[in-house]
Amino acid sequence: MIYLFLGLDTYRIKKEIKELTKKSEADLYRLDLEEDGFSKIKLLAGSGSLFSRKKILVVEKANLIQPKELSDFLSGGKNSEDTIVFWDEKIESEKLQIFKDSKIKIQEFKNLTGQQLKNWIAEEAKQRGLRLFPAHLERLENIGSDLWAVSNELDKMLVEDGSTGSPHNILSLSKDYQ
Repeated sequence: MIYLFLGLDTYRIKKEIKELTKKSEADLYRLDLEEDGFSKIKLLAGSGSLFSRKKILVVEKANLIQPKELSDFLSGGKNSEDTIVFWDEKIESEKLQIFKDSKIKIQEFKNLTGQQLKNWIAEEAKQRGLRLFPAHLERLENIGSDLWAVSNELDKMLVEDGSTGSPHNILSLSKDYQ
C-alpha cells in the first residue's frame, strides 16, 4: 500500500505511522529525500525475499522527488508487500496529480481548530482515562493547534492528579499557555 500524508500536524501523522507499524508488524525505515536520495528508497522498496519481514518506508520531504521519478516509481511499486508513506507539509500540484492519478491513498493532516480541536482534546483525555472539566478544556484549547503541547499538558494532568482531573490542576498548565 502506498500513502501520501500531507500537512503540518506532525503529531497525528506520527501517530498514524505508529498505527500502521503496529497493524502490520513491519520494520520501520525513515528516509529523508534530502539526505538519502531517491535511489536509496527505490533500493529499499525493491529489496525483499521470501523470508524477510515486511517494511514500512516513511519518505520525508516527498516534494523533492522529480515528477518523472515519482511517476515511474508509482507505476511499478503498487504490487509491493511493503507499505510506503510519502510525507511532506505540501506538495506541488503536478506531483499531487501524479499521486491522484496513481490512486494512492492521500490523507491531509491540517492543523485542528475550533470544534475539531475540542473533539480531539476530549478524545485524547478519554484515552488517557482523564476527566476534563470545562475550564480544563478551555485552557487546553488556548494552547492552539500544537497537539504535541496539548498532549504534554494532558500527560502532566494525568501524572499530577491521576484520572480524577480535579479542577485545581488547571492552574498547573505550563505558564507558556496561560
